[in-house]
Amino acid sequence: MKQFLRILPFVLLLCGIVAGKSVYAQQGVAYDFSSAAPTGQMLYYKITSGNSVCVTHPNNGSQGWYGYAKPVGNLVIPDEVVYDEQTYNVTTIGGNAFGGLPLTSIELPSSLTSIGGYAFEGCSSLTSIEIPSGVTSIGESAFRDCSSLTSVVLPSSLISIGESAFYGCSSLTSIELPSSLTGIGNHAFRGCSSLTSMELPSGVSSIGWYAFSGCSSLTSIEIPSGVTEIEYGAFSGCSSLTSIELSSGVTYIAASAFAGCSRLNPLVVPNTVTEIGENAFAGVPNVIYSGAAIGSPWGANNIAADICDAISIVGDTIAISNENFLWHGASYSSSGDYQYAYTAANGCDSIVTLHLSIKHSIVTTDSQTSCDSYEWHGTTYTESTNEPTYTTTNAAGCDSVVTLDLTVNHSTTGTDVITSEEPIVWIDGNTYGVSDSTASYTIEGGNAAGCDSVVTLHLTISGTTEGIASTLPAEVKVYAAARQVVVEGSEGQTVMLYDLQGRVLTMRRDSCQPVRFDVPAAGVYMVKVADYAAKKVTVMR
Repeated sequence: MKQFLRILPFVLLLCGIVAGKSVYAQQGVAYDFSSAAPTGQMLYYKITSGNSVCVTHPNNGSQGWYGYAKPVGNLVIPDEVVYDEQTYNVTTIGGNAFGGLPLTSIELPSSLTSIGGYAFEGCSSLTSIEIPSGVTSIGESAFRDCSSLTSVVLPSSLISIGESAFYGCSSLTSIELPSSLTGIGNHAFRGCSSLTSMELPSGVSSIGWYAFSGCSSLTSIEIPSGVTEIEYGAFSGCSSLTSIELSSGVTYIAASAFAGCSRLNPLVVPNTVTEIGENAFAGVPNVIYSGAAIGSPWGANNIAADICDAISIVGDTIAISNENFLWHGASYSSSGDYQYAYTAANGCDSIVTLHLSIKHSIVTTDSQTSCDSYEWHGTTYTESTNEPTYTTTNAAGCDSVVTLDLTVNHSTTGTDVITSEEPIVWIDGNTYGVSDSTASYTIEGGNAAGCDSVVTLHLTISGTTEGIASTLPAEVKVYAAARQVVVEGSEGQTVMLYDLQGRVLTMRRDSCQPVRFDVPAAGVYMVKVADYAAKKVTVMR
């Protein structure tokens, strides 16, 4: 079997080498200057040459936008920006510049020439984008997992689409590739499950590993004559593909290249193909080929098929059944080698051998216990349930269904009712000297289920309500002076200072001198003398 040494390109996380020293170099940031976009968001720029800049995220390393206001909604990136009385052209979107941000639309500058790796990865609210006419390359994973992206306009200047550039763009229905394109990177359109059609330009000479894998809605495609190799898993999982035309220039078909293309009937393989990888046509019901390719387990007129159990979910019921593999009018439900005799185009008797391997799906349960709520695969649950399911792929490459068995316990609340004639120290450590019904305290993991317990104070200080004079005696004076509260005429009586929440700040009793309280800041305070009602006093700056 043909071996490949694949070297993944190193993707710069910012914009390359900068001419001159960044003015922010000592502050741990990734930009030379910032400027507001026409739509109001703050953007950050790195100088890449004498008059060119790239748009980047503000932090060095992997911190991205941490600590900075992230651009949201509609974003317009200008063609040029002015800094320190010099005008710069915006030519590059840097690596990771806007990854994961909640952008709904982006207008790119006409001066743009390249889009860096991971530039818009995970922008799941982005629905459409138009690449400017000067762009020649789209970097690795530039639009990966933009799951709402339905429309992409590519320029005629585009030469290459990087590895995983549109991986996981599950809403993308169609895309027109420009005639200038020469290569499609590994995984470039993998998982674009809504993509229905694709026309490859005649100049394309290479199709990367898994380039269209999982494009389950793709129905037809034509391979240009310049393509000589169909790489590993290039069209695997294209279960709706009914027509594909391989040119006579193809000489090598890698392992699993068409695995799971269950509607290709037939797949015509040109006789120019001299080497075919293992399981290249696994699951293809009919392959027409009269050449003599080498490669285990492939020989002339030899087919390998590898299929999974079928899993169906109806309501709460999960049913698993072995899928019968239909091949030349016969149904097969177990692994094994099967043969079919037919008459070839030259009138000779021929035999095709099917090597069938049925793998198995898995059903598991994910048991979880949580307080108040639990997030599972993007959904938040607030009550116990055993209904949600999630389908993934197991080690055998077959569907695996996980059912959530969730127990949700809830936090509790209560009220601590207290009546007292004196100030109290409550469970939060604060002293309360007046009636209060607003204070609360959370006891983490305090209830029987191990969830939080919230206690609210309901305090009545009986000494400050009934039976107390509504005003102070005439000889008692309370006033503010230079960050102090002064009480005169209270000789021999207890004087207490409170904040507006009723917490006791301090208390004092002087026999002959006025009482002076230093306060921490300007504001409103309350003074209580003996059993007389509290009096408010405002301390100014």
